[in-house]
Amino acid sequence: MKHIRVLDKYTADRIAAGEVVERPASVVKELVENALDAGTRTITIETLEGGLGLIRVTDDGCGIPAGEVQTAFLRHATSKIEDSDDLARIETLGFRGEALSSIAAVARVEMRTKTADAQAGAQIRVEGGDVLSFAETGVPDGTGVEVADLFYNVPARLKFVKNARAEAAYVGDYISRMIMARPDVAFRLVQSGRSVYKSAGDGDFLNAVYCVYGAEVMPHLKNIAYDDGYIALSGCVGTEQIGRANRTAQSFFINGRYIKSQKLSFALQRAYDARLMTGRFPFCAVSIRINSQEIDVNVHPNKLDVRFRQEERVVRALLHAARNALSEGSAAKAFVEAPLLEQRDERPFSAGRTNTCGSKPCRPTRSPRSRRKGSCSTTPARFPRRSNSTPRRRPLMCRPRWSGSSRRSLGCGISKSSGRYSTATGSRSSTRGYSSSTSTRRTREGSTNRY
Repeated sequence: MKHIRVLDKYTADRIAAGEVVERPASVVKELVENALDAGTRTITIETLEGGLGLIRVTDDGCGIPAGEVQTAFLRHATSKIEDSDDLARIETLGFRGEALSSIAAVARVEMRTKTADAQAGAQIRVEGGDVLSFAETGVPDGTGVEVADLFYNVPARLKFVKNARAEAAYVGDYISRMIMARPDVAFRLVQSGRSVYKSAGDGDFLNAVYCVYGAEVMPHLKNIAYDDGYIALSGCVGTEQIGRANRTAQSFFINGRYIKSQKLSFALQRAYDARLMTGRFPFCAVSIRINSQEIDVNVHPNKLDVRFRQEERVVRALLHAARNALSEGSAAKAFVEAPLLEQRDERPFSAGRTNTCGSKPCRPTRSPRSRRKGSCSTTPARFPRRSNSTPRRRPLMCRPRWSGSSRRSLGCGISKSSGRYSTATGSRSSTRGYSSSTSTRRTREGSTNRY
């Protein structure tokens, strides 16, 4: 029987790091959240090899005092909360105090930081959870963190990491969400020397959406504005023209935090009713403001899942706001405001009826929609030549409804009986279809010819 014992610090740090640091995008997420909590207005993120080679996050926030830099790398060391009562009203993005210690346990970390009132900054190097050096240095106000050789001492985790291109895509996806979550902060993402995102940071939400998705989606966006005193929603939803094949284009933010919520996604889908085809999903970027005491963000270490105290009320608010946004200024107005077509000439052809487009002779035709009633319209005798890209289709031609003895033959049929062939021709009758006999097939009021 194995005995119970306390794990050593080396093993415990790697277990904790496995919950917080899953891939390079997790490191970027934790460092960006720390920068936003520090009150930064400009953040620069640089990565090499998808983040496995190097991750550098630089901000112009308040910085860390030199005397607290080493404490920041200890487990459960944070300035965001003080006691358990603060967990019920979390206002910051980070609060667990595990980010720096978990990252330093599986990578080589170097930090430079300085506060506004300090004469000099501080520099610290941590490798595998151990502090290698700490000294004063000259740096600008703010904090810069470099993470190199991620998972260098955890080969089991490194096996499950994808290639550099896929990991870079995860990093870019997270930064794109944060650009829309915090339009008041200027983000700049550089991957392998190439600038991917650069937001203005002017506080305009539409400018943030334009930075991420480009100009092609802007004409198809509908603004959301909803506030009932309990919850406030803002942002935009897309029309059915920019529906996607998956839900990756749906972004939900709560108090500036990017989250994933299946119920909010389903509520948005219901708001579209029959606007979208099966297998298509709406586009949205919705920001939710709610009292921090009405939500619980301490669900998972990645802080992407959130519980609501009144979930049904939040879902109804999103459903109502999305429906109102889609109903205002919908594309259906284009059909109402379109000019009416010219009135058709209803005179009979014997009265000199001519085509409205000119002097070309016209002949009676019948559109597929009016085929049952036999109503006629006019089309030119010659049809325009179609381009090679347009599929060819013979026009459906007919004549006005025939009556009396002038009924026109519908066609003929051939049958074989006792070694002889017979033909049957028929005409339109009151009941459509054909009647059959034992030797020949003929139509009602038809004649049979044998040969």
